[in-house]
Amino acid sequence: MQNRRRKRQRNIFYPTYIARSLITGHGIELYEGKIQKIYKLLPHLNCGRCGYPTCVECAEAIVDGKIPENACAIVGEKIKDYVKEILSDGR
Repeated sequence: MQNRRRKRQRNIFYPTYIARSLITGHGIELYEGKIQKIYKLLPHLNCGRCGYPTCVECAEAIVDGKIPENACAIVGEKIKDYVKEILSDGR
């Protein structure tokens, strides 16, 4: 069951990872890992108050640097330091 869930999550992000890794030079695994870690911190409500329709897109935008670390209107200030740590991690 756990493997199926992981596989499904990768399928959500996969085309974006390929495109972004080719454009930005990030490794696919590094980029994917950062988005997933940030996404896990978000509330998964897809409220759109950050300016993006889903929390997945919000996480991608944070990793891309399009929006600040505290862009989530619900938990932004609480997770800001964790997000900065994830973004600065080069692994």
